[in-house]
Amino acid sequence: EKRSVVLKKGTENAEAYDLYLRGRALWSRRTHEDFRKAIEHFERAIKLDPNYALAHAGLADCYTFLAYFEAYSPSDMAPQVRSAVEKAMELDADLSECHSSFAIYKAFFEFDISFGEKELRTAIAINPNSSLAHYWLCSVLAALGRSEMSLIEGRTAMELDPLSPVVNATLARALCCAGQYEEAIELSNKNFYILPDFFFSHWVLGWAYEQLGDLSNAIGHYRKATKDAGLTLYGYLGKALVRSGHPDEARELLDELEQQAKLRYVSPVASAVILAELGEMPAALEKLAKAWEVRAIHLMWTRCDPVFDAFRSELLFKEICNSALTK
Repeated sequence: EKRSVVLKKGTENAEAYDLYLRGRALWSRRTHEDFRKAIEHFERAIKLDPNYALAHAGLADCYTFLAYFEAYSPSDMAPQVRSAVEKAMELDADLSECHSSFAIYKAFFEFDISFGEKELRTAIAINPNSSLAHYWLCSVLAALGRSEMSLIEGRTAMELDPLSPVVNATLARALCCAGQYEEAIELSNKNFYILPDFFFSHWVLGWAYEQLGDLSNAIGHYRKATKDAGLTLYGYLGKALVRSGHPDEARELLDELEQQAKLRYVSPVASAVILAELGEMPAALEKLAKAWEVRAIHLMWTRCDPVFDAFRSELLFKEICNSALTK
């Protein structure tokens, strides 16, 4: 009996377990500040129990998302993620969460998305009730353009964890990838009852409204999304501003991206998207090539994200898609 309880919690140390749960709750909020707080929780849990595999997996996931949301470059974060993931797998390869963390490392940092899918299916075989593995599989399948399967996984995650803001937003984004914008809007608005003003839901709402041709609503939501996600989503906002007849404001965003890039890592994707929408394709392609050079994580969404639409006929873009999605 005791062994099964330890297996479930991953540690005999009650305080470490509590820190892990709090860390996961913070991590789910998806902001830079919350990732940093979550890291502190996972590190304290590891100090209390160095063999706590789940805490190492949690640490890996925080580092992963600090790169995804561009607090640091993928090349800065990849070794830290890999080290934490390897430690988690070494400590307990029978835990679903460890396989999930490994899957996302491979998908985000190595663009080996099909390996990510395989690992997530392993995670689900270990624990069919892991909402984490199901919603990440939803994301990976959406990135691969397999909309129907993606939605099945997203809905399964929602059944398992109906009050999780990030599960809701992941499914809503998958609905956008599948062209089901009305349902994405309905689901995203419900999410604000759980976590008011969640930037991920504002991002999805911006995407859905833009695709429905409601640019003023789209811009309103993109503005709210950038408040918490920062420069990561400037491409979306800038693109919508150009489309709605405000190129000057889009150029201001471009300037800010250039200024910030002198101080820290800024993914070239946002600048590429805005430049393409402004009709400056040679400069846009230069930024896109740079984005591929630094392995900007957002390129895993090239297949289904309309933010890349202006590039679809460009040879360089097709080459990047093939490199990023055909492993």
